[in-house]
Amino acid sequence: MTRASAARPSDPPRSRPALTHVLVLAGLGVLLIGLLDCLNFTVDDSFISLRYAENFAAGKGLVFNAGERVEGYSNLLWTLVLGVLAKEGVNQHASPLRLLIAAKVLGLAFAIATLIVLAWLIYGIRRDREWGDHTDLIGLAALCTSTTYSFSVWSVSGLETSMCAFFVTLGGALMVAALRDFRETARSPLRLFMAAGVTFGVLTLVRPEQFFVWVLAFAVFLGVAPRPLRTALAGSASVTLLIYAASLAWRWTYYGALIPNSVTSKSGGGLFTVMLGLKYAFGGVASILGIVALGFLGLGRLLRGRTDWQFLAIYCGAYTLFVFVSGGDWMPGFRFFVPVLPLLWVLGIASLLAFTSSAQPRVSPVAVGALVLALAVSSFSLGRALVRAQLEFPTGFKGIQWQASPTRIVVAREIGRIVPPGSLLAIFEAGYVPYFNPNLRILDLSGLMDRTIARLPGRHMYKVSPDYFLKRAPDYYLMMVRVGTPSAEGIALLATPEFRARYEAIKRFDSLELALAQPNTKGERPLEEDLGFVLYRRKS
Repeated sequence: MTRASAARPSDPPRSRPALTHVLVLAGLGVLLIGLLDCLNFTVDDSFISLRYAENFAAGKGLVFNAGERVEGYSNLLWTLVLGVLAKEGVNQHASPLRLLIAAKVLGLAFAIATLIVLAWLIYGIRRDREWGDHTDLIGLAALCTSTTYSFSVWSVSGLETSMCAFFVTLGGALMVAALRDFRETARSPLRLFMAAGVTFGVLTLVRPEQFFVWVLAFAVFLGVAPRPLRTALAGSASVTLLIYAASLAWRWTYYGALIPNSVTSKSGGGLFTVMLGLKYAFGGVASILGIVALGFLGLGRLLRGRTDWQFLAIYCGAYTLFVFVSGGDWMPGFRFFVPVLPLLWVLGIASLLAFTSSAQPRVSPVAVGALVLALAVSSFSLGRALVRAQLEFPTGFKGIQWQASPTRIVVAREIGRIVPPGSLLAIFEAGYVPYFNPNLRILDLSGLMDRTIARLPGRHMYKVSPDYFLKRAPDYYLMMVRVGTPSAEGIALLATPEFRARYEAIKRFDSLELALAQPNTKGERPLEEDLGFVLYRRKS
């Protein structure tokens, strides 16, 4: 007798399929609301991939600067898809934000597709009736994914996050389905395992760190999996490895490196980075799952003798470990957790149901559902406030602008008017301004597109030195100023006598003046009123 059957009463538990349907559909509805609310959310990094894509479409190759083969993006497949769209005329030559809009629509489609795959996983879990009359509440995983505001925000950011979430969820769902088939039939469903292998292989093309998450998860799972499963798992892994090996061969041939330069530039920092990662990982789990994380008290019961749940737990654990080791991210809403959010919520809700369905005295499923629902609603509200506190942007319900930085767009256009084509412009934020000025060469001071800076010691965004800047001798330098304080590299340069002797400020951009000059018919406070820029020119 299995644990699941032993836990059931003699009379079969009453099934409430309508409850699961309602929860899944509610999740879809909340997701659509969140996506519309966040349509204007855009970060500077989104435009890095757009510049690569348009250069690719123009026949210059996957490069940021023509003739310089440096892999400064971290989303190969996403950039290639955007490159194909740009080649078909979806680019800034047709309309300034045309490619950004396409990226946002594509992200929206992947977010909806992710929720559909999650629903498939949920209904597969529900069929087992593993937790009696609590089982129908597994649909809460779909609702909670949608009420996690970060999922909506990053799905329409113009970045690859929702594409990554789709392949993570699909790979996890295929593995769970395969392992459930094996448990029920004692035969290895080869097609499902092979499909999972292909999915994880494609995932390594979306984000480079996904390969290391997958390797760790599969290595640990192979150690605990039953022997009859290992041949099928090895076959699945061989497909993933083959796809990844092909991408490595291409990367080495094209860029002369096995690791993207963007990854190299974000490495370093030592113990300080580790501490930041620990803070980020705990903060992310607490922010996303909140008090529902207490449901992991039932994780031991959930995992006992069940390879499907063991795989899901190991994969989510490996992903969290990556977030910790990476040092986290400066962007709002715990972005690094978004791709694994659906699987994390499935695991969290399942652990909660395993705990509450066996608790004594008995806990009503209505009480459990009401508690999680209340927390989900508050999570959406608090998440929305937190993200906007870190990076303000207008809601899509009041008008769709597709971007959140009119100041940067105005500055980009002014730079194009002032700086002659072909000039070398040094800049730390290499998104908006370089994208809208494709005829300028860019010295990226963050190191994403510069091999030398990427390999310098120190933390990401704090690596560039005045000596290297002066050695490269850019024609122009655009320094960011926020709340009256220059950016980190700006402070270092201004403290260097040689920089002050060789460069002169020729233009100041006051964000408040620029913002007030823009149409603002709704009477709202201007965005980015604390942001400014100073343009320096090298003296003759």
